[in-house]
Amino acid sequence: MLGYCQLGSMTAEDRTVTEAKARTLCILNDALNKKDWLLVETGAEDEQMKVFGDCPVISTELVDNLITTLQNVTILKDDNPEDGDAFATVYPTPNNIVIGLCRAFWLRKKYLDCSSCPGAFILIAASILGYRTERFKEHTQHPLTADGICAAFEIWMNHRGIYHNGSYSCCGETSRDSVCEASPMRLSLFCLSDEQKKLAQEIKQTTLKILLDAQKKHLLVDKPDIPDAVQSMTDCPLITSDLVRKLIIKLQHTTFEGDVRPRTKGVIAYVCPKFINVIYLCPLFWKEKEYLGYGSRPGTIILHVAHMLGYRHILNSDPEETKQHNMRVLTADGICNAFEFWMNHQKPYTDGSYPCCGETERDSVCEKSFIQLCLKEKKWLIEKC
Repeated sequence: MLGYCQLGSMTAEDRTVTEAKARTLCILNDALNKKDWLLVETGAEDEQMKVFGDCPVISTELVDNLITTLQNVTILKDDNPEDGDAFATVYPTPNNIVIGLCRAFWLRKKYLDCSSCPGAFILIAASILGYRTERFKEHTQHPLTADGICAAFEIWMNHRGIYHNGSYSCCGETSRDSVCEASPMRLSLFCLSDEQKKLAQEIKQTTLKILLDAQKKHLLVDKPDIPDAVQSMTDCPLITSDLVRKLIIKLQHTTFEGDVRPRTKGVIAYVCPKFINVIYLCPLFWKEKEYLGYGSRPGTIILHVAHMLGYRHILNSDPEETKQHNMRVLTADGICNAFEFWMNHQKPYTDGSYPCCGETERDSVCEKSFIQLCLKEKKWLIEKC
């Protein structure tokens, strides 16, 4: 074949190609290992793409085919490509497929990223499988292109954190040539259904009603802040009016996304520092109680809004930290507990009102709750701060 020389003398270029192919196969196999979070079932691609829009939806079968294709190609060097800007050309032969790598290939990035060598091999393999490039997209009815498949790995599944000291900062993955379980692909695939989106907004409004009701009643401390030392002197979490105001403002700007396959078993919901003002709702969230109480949806929302404000879920069990504080610091769990238990009605809602206090609003807190009794008892303590 004129214009080609076969790679085989193990020059620096040969090693780059060999390593790039091996990296690509590692990445593709890693995607299969994480299929529950990053891939869809074979046959569901078209329907899924209608839902997820710009996100390229990749099936397990497609990844299997990409792997098989790369394992069965012959790689040559093309010193004289017809397209001077191309990084590779593909030529079918009677026995197998030949990939001719051009000079531009060796200018691409070593590790998976935009314009990377692994991305190039994925795009080439997708082209061999019959997926058109963006240049010829108008000639096919299939919504997925070779460029889109490449972007799925280089952008949507790729790590957002840096690889340092043997792992990625975004997800803790130790394999250098891998995809990310916490990537935008995962967050895009597991969005809420229309019904869940509507229900999430209703829960948001319910929670706002509860917080606004707490502002109206004498259940809050009219102080800008409560010192940790004072918090430690009472079992009841002392909640300030300023804190509730901040919870309300934060919740008003909060949106919701779904994660049907959380990485950690038993997770109800979570927030991600990289995506501010977003609470991710997991399947267990929809099994929680509808109304305020232990294990309730409004309580979970309050807990995670508090977390977004900077309150930790719980103090670490680190002995040094415990020794340093030696006190009960207000946490997100404490704030949640203040509403789910200390401010909540002690009698069930019956015949249009709560018998404990006569409140007629279903989504409310109780003027005669435990926190009210605690505030009266600890009045001297509150005035001290």
